[in-house]
Amino acid sequence: MTPRAVAASYLADASRTLALALDLELILVVGNRLGCINVTALSLAYASQRGLRIRGYILNDIDAETSLAIRTNARSLQALLPYECLGLMKYGQALPAEIRQRVLP
Repeated sequence: MTPRAVAASYLADASRTLALALDLELILVVGNRLGCINVTALSLAYASQRGLRIRGYILNDIDAETSLAIRTNARSLQALLPYECLGLMKYGQALPAEIRQRVLP
């Protein structure tokens, strides 16, 4: 492993340990682009296998441009994943109040 990979692995383990110790739920922010379905499914499966509680995910439009993938990712993720979509963030806009209300106690 490269020094960078070792550091990333250490930080991931430290974050996981802290999340478990504080009984925190994971909220995954997903960049809405081609390939995000696979990345999201793998990331949430890995987090679940590591014992993290998963609250859900937020789909984040990372570009003003649109494509077929970007237009259909939300429906595909909802159909494929057992986790809740907590909302959609539009490109260049602040976190919507509806998402804040869903994720903050």
